[in-house]
Amino acid sequence: FDSPGKTSFGEPSQVRSLGYTFWNQDELHDFIVSELKPIFHRDTYDVICNNCNHFSDRVSMYLTGTHLPEDIRIQSDQLMDLVSVRAARPFLN
Repeated sequence: FDSPGKTSFGEPSQVRSLGYTFWNQDELHDFIVSELKPIFHRDTYDVICNNCNHFSDRVSMYLTGTHLPEDIRIQSDQLMDLVSVRAARPFLN
């Protein structure tokens, strides 16, 4: 696991607080297994339309009742507006 504020890619350029939760780790695990595992797995992954940002948004909604910030949530729409990304998408998945 990565340490808070660190990733295997280096330090993040931003850290944003999403809020607080009263859910415990076991409840989060149960939610991920029962609700998210069917949606987010190797066969359903899409680099643009079903990626880590989509997963994180669902986890944030469960834990805090709020979505990720809009600038993160609209990234896939912005990317799909680019012809080059739409053309490369099959090769990226």
